[in-house]
Amino acid sequence: MSKAWITSFFHCVGFEQRMEQNISNLVMPIFVPIRVLNSFDVPFIPTAFSFAIGIGVSGLSYENENILVYKFIDPSGKTIIEQEGSLKLPSDSKAFEGTMLNIQLQNVILSEEGLYASKFFFNDELLGEYPIRVKIVKAEG
Repeated sequence: MSKAWITSFFHCVGFEQRMEQNISNLVMPIFVPIRVLNSFDVPFIPTAFSFAIGIGVSGLSYENENILVYKFIDPSGKTIIEQEGSLKLPSDSKAFEGTMLNIQLQNVILSEEGLYASKFFFNDELLGEYPIRVKIVKAEG
């Protein structure tokens, strides 16, 4: 089994699906991020906030099932979201070297301002931690 690593990660508003032709002349869906976020700007706290994450992973196993876990952690270290999934890659997909995952999170309760974190685990090993600041931004006008 090979060692997995994260090739890309971002928080965004969501994804738009488009159909595009690839280099093999196959028309396939692609997912384009809508407004990548450097912080979650909210009008008040507590609030419910919807966002998405995009994550690229390479080095996945083609022989075994891959267990992938995403956690969203609040400033006190408490896990407020945990999503787990398994991924079995077909052996004929080795040429792709990895995968891109998109996760949409709806109405996540943000109870305080501060530094939250997205953590991504692969087969019980932490592959990456990505902080994102939550802050109150008052509407102008």
